[in-house]
Amino acid sequence: TVLLRLTDPWDAWYGRLLAYVEEHGDARVPKSYKAADGAALGSWVDRQRTAYRKGAMSDARAARLKAVAGWVWDQQEAEWEAFLAQLLAYVEEHGDARVPRSYKAADGAALGEWVSKQRTAYRKGAMSEARAARLEAVAGWVWDPYEAEWEEAFARLLAYVEEHGDARVPKSYKAADGAALGEWVSKQRTAYR
Repeated sequence: TVLLRLTDPWDAWYGRLLAYVEEHGDARVPKSYKAADGAALGSWVDRQRTAYRKGAMSDARAARLKAVAGWVWDQQEAEWEAFLAQLLAYVEEHGDARVPRSYKAADGAALGEWVSKQRTAYRKGAMSEARAARLEAVAGWVWDPYEAEWEEAFARLLAYVEEHGDARVPKSYKAADGAALGEWVSKQRTAYR
């Protein structure tokens, strides 16, 4: 095996990328990736994306890279889109977008962590309006799941009052949807005290 270096011809590196895709199924080579023989393929791929962004790549090379299965010019954007697709699948299955922080998708991706990071980025003003709008378009999306849960529990309490004429909910009482309304009311009284 010949050790490839960043000074080797472009075609040799391109061949290495094709071998990576054959083995891994995509062209999302981590920047720190080194092949078994020490070839810094991740660095080479990163340099190709940088050259493309700066307009320093020939159209022919850009076309060859674009033709590689799974090639993306902006890896972070591609990862964001992949997580959004997983969020949509979660909503389809669970009926809401309140992904528990510890939830992992079937492929092991930390979807719950990603959702939490999106909410944090939004709160800090570090999210583009376009991304915020796309998340807000997701059925059941809320920026503050705790506030949304509180409002839902409060609506259950109002329904209880409507039905029973008072707000003295027994601690063991469960709402029609199975929610532990009595426990929630007890926690609210404790928090107030």
